[in-house]
Amino acid sequence: MAKSKRKAKRTYEVVKEIIDNKLDLTLHPDKMVITNFGNGFVFLGFEFINWRYKRPRKKALKAFKDKVRKVTKRNQAWDIEFIIGELNPKIRGWGNYF
Repeated sequence: MAKSKRKAKRTYEVVKEIIDNKLDLTLHPDKMVITNFGNGFVFLGFEFINWRYKRPRKKALKAFKDKVRKVTKRNQAWDIEFIIGELNPKIRGWGNYF
């Protein structure tokens, strides 16, 4: 977070230098974006719409639904207790993260 685009670019240069030289890592150019907060951005599975509102990315929501569908297929002959036991960690983990 920076007050101006110039400060954000300077911060990016400093961080890039530290990551490249001291940590021997590289920043992915497609994932690194300098943007206005009002335009929104994606970070760690969240879509930040404005300074007040965030939501899970559509990709994260789709992945969660796919995991639930895999456990709750109608043609599986599993007991309801087993299905609940499989679903609980997935639902709790997703809920706690988001």
